[in-house]
Amino acid sequence: MIEEIIPEIDKTYRTEGTSDARFTAGCSTGGWVSLALQLYYPDDFGGCFSYSADPVSFYKMQLINIYENKNAFYNDNSIERPSKRNTMGEPEFSIKKEVQTENVEGYTNSYITSRNQWGGWNAVYSPRDKNGLPMPLFDPITGAIDPTVAEHWEKYDLLKYVQENWSELGPKIQGKIHIWMGDMDNYYLNNAMRDLDSYLRSTTNPKSDAEILFSPTCGHCENYSIRTYLEAIEKQMITKPKRY
Repeated sequence: MIEEIIPEIDKTYRTEGTSDARFTAGCSTGGWVSLALQLYYPDDFGGCFSYSADPVSFYKMQLINIYENKNAFYNDNSIERPSKRNTMGEPEFSIKKEVQTENVEGYTNSYITSRNQWGGWNAVYSPRDKNGLPMPLFDPITGAIDPTVAEHWEKYDLLKYVQENWSELGPKIQGKIHIWMGDMDNYYLNNAMRDLDSYLRSTTNPKSDAEILFSPTCGHCENYSIRTYLEAIEKQMITKPKRY
């Protein structure tokens, strides 16, 4: 995208061809991708508008701490971890049940080839095995977490990345981070986002001006609006310094 697609678009079409006129936006997994692009390539985009982003920290991968927990399916009280809830807090299905379904969908009888949510995350974040398939973060049957794979996931942990690179990254993303999250996100995504928000609020040199809005009782992508972020982009374009 950065080295091939964007340059080709700028060459072919009548774009401004500058990073301050290029923005990212998305919801759910698109919310994570839009935020990740802005963080990993801060000089290539002029702003990020992220809604209900997938877990931005793997200390809270939904309700799993992949670095410390031993099992993805069960918590320390031997209770199945829910994967989805309604906005009143009532669980709808567990991670174990969700993965069992993906195991059936996967052509290797495992979620790693399901092309569904856990399979998708695993495909992006995991190293490859000798056959070129993503190594599972956790056993598809027992839920036991593989710490070696969890260690590989770290480079995609956005909170860790921001913490470790703030002195260089911070100045480059000033005025560029705009995030919305429902405080009763159906997939518990607000938990990780709260940690990112807490860290950004604690920053100095520079003090982060990231805009992270939590909406009480709202669920996953509930307030997502293409019009809203297009109007926000328009406003940012109008107020940016003019180039003469």
